[in-house]
Amino acid sequence: MRRSSPAPGLLGLLSLLLLALGGVLFACGFIVLAEREIPLSLLASFNPTATSTPTRARTPRPTATSTITPRPTRTPTPTATLVPSAPNRTASPALARSTNTPLPTGRTPTLSETAAPPAATPIFTSTPTATPAPSEPTHTPEPTHTAQPTHTPLPSGRSELLTLQFASAALGNKELPDSKHCIWADSPANTLIGCTMHLFLPPGYFDGERRYPVLYLLHGWGGGYDEFSWYGTQQLADEMMRAGEIPPFIIVNPEGDHAYWMNHANNGPRWADYVAPDLVNYIDANYRTLPRRQSRAVGGLSMGGLGAIQLALNHPDLFSIVGLRSPSLRRMGDPDVPDFFGDAAYYAHYDPLILAEQGGAAKSLNVFFIIGDQDVWLSRTEEMRDLLLKNGSSVEWHVLPGEHAVEFFQSHLDIDLQFYGSQFAANGP
Repeated sequence: MRRSSPAPGLLGLLSLLLLALGGVLFACGFIVLAEREIPLSLLASFNPTATSTPTRARTPRPTATSTITPRPTRTPTPTATLVPSAPNRTASPALARSTNTPLPTGRTPTLSETAAPPAATPIFTSTPTATPAPSEPTHTPEPTHTAQPTHTPLPSGRSELLTLQFASAALGNKELPDSKHCIWADSPANTLIGCTMHLFLPPGYFDGERRYPVLYLLHGWGGGYDEFSWYGTQQLADEMMRAGEIPPFIIVNPEGDHAYWMNHANNGPRWADYVAPDLVNYIDANYRTLPRRQSRAVGGLSMGGLGAIQLALNHPDLFSIVGLRSPSLRRMGDPDVPDFFGDAAYYAHYDPLILAEQGGAAKSLNVFFIIGDQDVWLSRTEEMRDLLLKNGSSVEWHVLPGEHAVEFFQSHLDIDLQFYGSQFAANGP
């Protein structure tokens, strides 16, 4: 008996099942290989262009590249030099004042270091809008570093107020019977009249070879060479110099008797010449001064104020700085004009209003006024001020409560000293 063969349909179904099983096994093997780490050597040897089937070149999708402009570095706000508050004196616009505050100690940071900011509200500069960079880079110059100011050491050391006698042929060869402080000098020859004076040498004078400006202060009718010592002027100046409020300078207080600091008519004593040029030359020859007009001032009180302004107007080659405190600006025709004023023609050489009107010397002067609002000389002092301004002088003007009296004379002395100090400082060493 002959065995029959399986049906063709059954064999076809069996083949399909075997193919499906093989596909499953192949897929599982591919997954296992994908999960394994592919060696770098295999990746390096892989060349996608080696395929025989050409592929269509695919343009990559453009990537938006954002240009990040670095945020500009904020420039530190410069640190201002802090000026300590001034002491309780009447302030003058002529000079920034400071108290005797100890200077900061410790190492000063170099330019490569960042100094700590002051304990104050910072000022922020708004961040500028970023501008697209140009095709050609622009080169910004490097900022110039400004050197930090150095602290000038405060004056220290010994200061002295000397009492001296200065004799000059300008006072003639006759005794001055009404003078309290002028006597025969050059004993035993007794050929000259010498007068007592005060000379203030500032702190630090004895400690080096530095040269100093000079202030000549002329007393009033009721005083003598020591009047400014009564008011404590030199003591106050010493304190202000040591505190750094004013620069150090020499102060000379000559004797002027009741002479109005002018050369007397009828061949009388030549008090103007006694001061300028004689005393000026003596001080320059014997002390370490700065012998130039920019470093030389003349000031005065009452009668001394008249003397100071007429000396400066008659000697602009010697003085550039003038101070008038409550000046008594006498003119011909006023009551009680002394006989030594001479006549109008003679006094015209010493009348400060006439000298200012001429205008030649006024334009080269820096002039300071301080006077009480009830002073009997206020109106004429205002006239003097206006003439000086008209003819080119630089004027600092102060009117404060007070009369033409000692109470005012000895007040607000720091304002005068600040003016002289600021002028000396402005004119340099």
